Amino acid sequence: MFNLIPEKYRLLALGLLLLFFFAGGLRLGWVLSANSKDAAELKTVTKVAIKTDKKQASATKAAVANASAIEQTRVIYKTITKEVVKYAQSKNAADSSKTMASGVCDQRLDAEWVRIHDLAARPDIAASAPNELSEPVGKADALGVIARNYETCQQWRNEIIGWQSWWSSQTEPQSGN
Repeated sequence: MFNLIPEKYRLLALGLLLLFFFAGGLRLGWVLSANSKDAAELKTVTKVAIKTDKKQASATKAAVANASAIEQTRVIYKTITKEVVKYAQSKNAADSSKTMASGVCDQRLDAEWVRIHDLAARPDIAASAPNELSEPVGKADALGVIARNYETCQQWRNEIIGWQSWWSSQTEPQSGN
């Protein structure tokens, strides 16, 4: 049967067949190479997306914890402020001051106490006017101011803790990389 086809045509057919398989293999290699690069890029993008999702989740968790702590602080200090008002209006507070002015404690803290308190609270402002004398203030008012100051301090503390928690969640290595 092979004798029917001249040898030069058989060699030509064999050459064309080899060329066809070589071109097909080359094409297949290019496709596989492109797919391999796409797969590697997709894998990298997926890893980055997973890391970003984990960081966002930890940031959200830190924000929720911070908001919860701030709200808890508000509730605590609202209660404290109410208690200060109750104390100022109580008979015990009025009795301790030995004066009863319409059932409200009106015992005063002297100007020096107020000046020292102001200096401790805001040294930059109080130091700029050291010779100014402050007015005496009622103990109930002073307790209210101090309670509000502590509330502000606690809120700032909670914010800093939240920022630190967020930062550590962003900088610590994620597992599964």
